[in-house]
Amino acid sequence: MDQVQEIYQDIFTDVQADISDSQVLVEKIIFSIAAIFVWYWLTRNLNRWYDRKIESAKVVNVVVNTSNYIFGFLFMMLFLVIWMSLADSVVLFLLLIGAVGLLSIKGLFSNFVVWTMLMRKKYFKTYDRIEIDGNKGIVTKVSFLYFQMMELSNWFDAEAPTGRVIRIPNELLLKKPVFNYNGLLKINWKEVEYTIRPDSDWEKATQILTEISEAYVHELINGRFVNKKEELEHKMDLFDGKVDPVNIVDVTPIGITLKVRFPVYYTEGTATKTMLNKQVLRRFTDEPDIELVGTKLHIKDEKE
Repeated sequence: MDQVQEIYQDIFTDVQADISDSQVLVEKIIFSIAAIFVWYWLTRNLNRWYDRKIESAKVVNVVVNTSNYIFGFLFMMLFLVIWMSLADSVVLFLLLIGAVGLLSIKGLFSNFVVWTMLMRKKYFKTYDRIEIDGNKGIVTKVSFLYFQMMELSNWFDAEAPTGRVIRIPNELLLKKPVFNYNGLLKINWKEVEYTIRPDSDWEKATQILTEISEAYVHELINGRFVNKKEELEHKMDLFDGKVDPVNIVDVTPIGITLKVRFPVYYTEGTATKTMLNKQVLRRFTDEPDIELVGTKLHIKDEKE
């Protein structure tokens, strides 16, 4: 480390000595301005030439980007030579390459460490539904450098596939929290809510929600989890919770909001909410003393 600092100090000492000589400084500034002009003129005209000679827009884009990178690298080296000696320029360039290499190795090492943990299923396993850094999806592949997800939701309200694939560097798992939807219980909690008019029979509406949600939970536990009841109850003890639905009644300025929170199998959240909404709406429609807010227009004729 001390040797690297000495190299940097020697390089910038030479640069400072050149700058202190006004004639040398003027020459360097003139050469630098000329180099910028040549670089701008050359890249602009070459890009136009590529556009005229190559028909495919995709090929033009690749060629232009590659050409700009190459000329940018060459003129960066030219600037180093202008402001330093050739030997100092080479040394500084190699030091920069070494620094970039160390950063790359650090990233590769982090990716490798996380990959070994993924192989041991420490974070998740293939086909788990996870969310990380705002991205939600189903893990379809785990590789040395990244893991791949089939994207869910995003612009959808429903948890449905968007058709896109997300590749996320493994090292992100060391920096961001990861949420596993089926890592422990394979059960997530969802909630539906309905706002009824203040003069509606909220007790009857609550009873309807209770009947429908309890019937659904009974079917869920005795259907999908029929062979895992004890395991499910044991794991629920970790949260001091139960799988029973929970009713919530809230008074708002526009009416009475009734909510019910219920468990769902982690891949069936949207389908379950749709099914419960249909059942509740049918029952509410059959009850003349239960009216959702906004379903009817009420006009009151006040006479003095």
